[in-house]
Amino acid sequence: MARFAAMSISTSHHAIESRSAEREAQILLIGFDIWTGEMYRAMRHVSFSGMKFNICALPGHHYNAIYPRLPAALSETRPDIVLLDLASTACREWIDVGNLTAHLHGILKLIGDFGAKVALLNWYDVDPVQDRVLATLNKQAALQNLPVLDVSGWWLDMEAGVLPVDGRAFSISDAVAVALKIGDFVRQSVMVAPKPEGLSYLPVLDHVQHLAAVDAEAPLSSPIVEAVVSVPEPAVIAPVIEVVPEFVPEEHIRIASAVHAKQRVLLIGFSVLTGEIYRSFEKYAADDVEFVLFGLGSHHYNYLPPLLPQILEREKPDIVVFDLASTPCREWATAANIRENVYEMLAMVHGIGARAGFLHLFRHDVKPGTDLLIGTINELAAEAALPVLNVAQWIDDRGGDADHKLLFDGVHATPEGAKAISTMIIDFVRAEMLSMDRQVSLDNVPRSAYLAHVSAVEAPYLSPYGCTGDNFSKYGVKMHVLPIHEGARIPIDLPEGASLSAIYFIHGPRSGDIEISTDHEVIMTHRCYDAWSYYERAMVCHVDVAGARRLWFRQLPGVPDIALIKGKQDHGPRIGKVGHVVMYRP
Repeated sequence: MARFAAMSISTSHHAIESRSAEREAQILLIGFDIWTGEMYRAMRHVSFSGMKFNICALPGHHYNAIYPRLPAALSETRPDIVLLDLASTACREWIDVGNLTAHLHGILKLIGDFGAKVALLNWYDVDPVQDRVLATLNKQAALQNLPVLDVSGWWLDMEAGVLPVDGRAFSISDAVAVALKIGDFVRQSVMVAPKPEGLSYLPVLDHVQHLAAVDAEAPLSSPIVEAVVSVPEPAVIAPVIEVVPEFVPEEHIRIASAVHAKQRVLLIGFSVLTGEIYRSFEKYAADDVEFVLFGLGSHHYNYLPPLLPQILEREKPDIVVFDLASTPCREWATAANIRENVYEMLAMVHGIGARAGFLHLFRHDVKPGTDLLIGTINELAAEAALPVLNVAQWIDDRGGDADHKLLFDGVHATPEGAKAISTMIIDFVRAEMLSMDRQVSLDNVPRSAYLAHVSAVEAPYLSPYGCTGDNFSKYGVKMHVLPIHEGARIPIDLPEGASLSAIYFIHGPRSGDIEISTDHEVIMTHRCYDAWSYYERAMVCHVDVAGARRLWFRQLPGVPDIALIKGKQDHGPRIGKVGHVVMYRP
C-alpha cells in the first residue's frame, strides 16, 4: 500500500519584527498531485520566518486515502499546524457528500487529538458555486471555525487564469506566487487563530475508523516515511527520495546523535576563506568535527542574509562561524546596519538549532582595536555571550604581517599563513564551541522589518520554460544557474509585487556582456568579466526594478578588452550564467 511521499522544506525568514527566535513552527501540508513538480520546487525556494514546511503528497489518490496514513505522518513530522488540501482531489464523478464528511471528521479528529491547529486550502478547477466538494468543505470549516484559504479564488481574482491541479503543469513563477500566498495565510490567519476545541469530539463512523489499521508493508513504528510515489515521472520522484530521511522522530534523532557525535562546522565568509585556507581545511579530517567552508569573494556582510537560508538548508551545520571583518565595507557601514544584518543571520542560525560564533580575519587597511565593524560585532557577541576568535588582533599585535609571511597581499593567506590560521580556527572551535549548550541568549533576537521581506531565488526556478539549469560550485558557493548562450534572449518571471534589487552572475573565461531588459525597455548592460575572469566566481549586480513581471537576459557577443592577471583569454562563444535573483516583497 502506497504511503505518503514526504518532502522536507526548510524556509527562510519573512517579516516579523523583534520576534522570538525559538523553535520553528512545524507545518504539515497534505494534498495530492498539485504538491509535486514546480509547486514542490517553489516551496523549497520561497521562504517565511518561523516556519518549517513538511509536504505529504499522494499523487493519483483521493481524500479517502488520507485517514489511514495520517497517524504516521503526524507521528513523524510532529506538526503544530496541518494544512489540508482536499479540494484538488479528482473525485467529482463518484463523490458522496456523506462519505466525504465522514472522512473529514475522522481526519480532523486525529489532528485534534494530536493537538495541532488545522486549516483548509481550497484548490480547484471547477465551478465553485456548483461544486459539492467545496460546499461540503466550506460548511465543515465554518462549523469547526477553521481558517480557509481559497487559493483558486484568489488566483482568479488576479485574472491570472485557472490554476492547474498538477504541480508539474505550473510555471515556476506562478508556483512561487502561490507559495508566497500560502506562507502569508499561515502567518496572518492560522498562527494567530486559537486551536479549535471541538475536533476531538467529532463523530467518526466505523467504516472510517477501521481504515486506521497498521499498514503491514510500512508499519507506523517505522522511523522514516518511505518514498513510494505513484507518479511515473522520475523527475518528480527523485527529489522526494533525497529528502525523505529527514523525517525521523525525536527519539531516533537523540539516539543517532549519541552514536554519531561528529559535528558539522560551517565557516562563512568572503575571499579570505578561499584559496589557501580553503585548501587547508580540505586536508583536515577528524572523528569528532567536520569543517565546511563558504567563501563569497568580492562581497560584503549585507549580501549574506538573503542567501543564508539556502546555505543552512543545504549544509545542515551544528555550528556556524561568521567571518564578517575581512570585507572592505568601512566607507558605508554603520553600527545600526551591522547589527541589523548580523541579528538577522544569528536568528536564522538559531532557528535551525545550530550554535553561532565569530571569526575576525585580518585586513592591512583596518586597525582591529578601533574598527567599527569588529567593535560592533564584539559588543553584540558580548551581549549574547557568543564566542569570538580575533585573528586580526593577533596579526596586528605581531606587526601587521609586515614581512608578508602570513598574507601575501595584506589580506589573503600564504600557505604558511593558511596553516597557522586554520590551526587557530580548529583549536577555537574545539575549545569554545563543540561542547556549547543551546544559546538561549538568541531566543529574542530583534528582527529586521526590511530584511525579513528580502529573499533570493535561483534563476532557473523563475524560468517560464522550466529550465533545470547548470550547477555552479566554487569554494563552497553552490547554486543552480540559468545558461544564456551567445545571441540568445532568455526570460525569467518575477512574482507579483516583487521589486528586484540584485542579480548574481558568474564571471569566468567564457563570460562577457549581458543585456538586461523588461518587456518594454533595456535596463542596463552588465559586464560579467574582469581581470580575475581566468576562473569562475559568483558576482552580484545591483538592479533596481519595481513592478516588472518578466525580465529578459541577452548574451552579447565578443570578449571584453580586459587583460587577465594570469592565463590567456578564451575567445570561444560567450555563455552567460544567471544565479540568484534577490527580491524585496512587501
